[in-house]
Amino acid sequence: MSDEIYVNFAQVYDRFMSETPYKKWLILIRKIWSENNLDPRKILDLACGTGAFTALLSQSGYGVAGLDASPDMLAAAREKLPGVFLTCQDMRRFELREKYDAAVCVCDSVNYLRNASDLAAMLSRVKNCLNPGGLFIFDIKTVYKYENMFANNTFAYETDDAAYIWANRYDKIRRVNTYKVDFFIRRGNGLYERFSEVHKQKAFEAEEIISEAESAGLEVVGRYDGNSFRNATEKSKRIFFALRRGE
Repeated sequence: MSDEIYVNFAQVYDRFMSETPYKKWLILIRKIWSENNLDPRKILDLACGTGAFTALLSQSGYGVAGLDASPDMLAAAREKLPGVFLTCQDMRRFELREKYDAAVCVCDSVNYLRNASDLAAMLSRVKNCLNPGGLFIFDIKTVYKYENMFANNTFAYETDDAAYIWANRYDKIRRVNTYKVDFFIRRGNGLYERFSEVHKQKAFEAEEIISEAESAGLEVVGRYDGNSFRNATEKSKRIFFALRRGE
């Protein structure tokens, strides 16, 4: 996992992610907190990126901190979040002095972990930063989505002054999806600058996540479909997992 993939993308991330349903996800997360009798005061946002979801948490009255491995993404986050603690660390190896009532990681950032060892390392770090009874809620894109939607398809998107072409290649054996993204950004002279990035995401099986969570000492208290908010199914495209640290 490398922060280099978010060097150029950081310039346009918010522009292309403007329709991401952060508010809808916060409704689900707050529902999960309520169901588990948790009223968090301090929240850690892992892989916070440019801080869009971190800002939403802050605006909702929570005390928040953000962590991300990309200096360029964090530079954009700092513009949104003056006074909020933001730290440039890898989610597999981070160390924090503070303890948190809850941790979140949204927008399939967990899929950027390369393998089960990376997943285990991240979960262990999260457990260590949670207060007893604290919840860690995160989402993943599912194997079903990679196989049936991304596969080897190509997508394109454009705005008034930017566009991208996003080509996918999915390896079903390794369960790794490779994205090659070409960005086109209009500059002040009216000409477009092109740059490319290659991203890789791992498709984790639900059973794999449950096993690693339990090994890390975290109890799986729920799995939710990212669209319906009901219990996840085999055809869920995005699943939110809720893990709890014991008392």
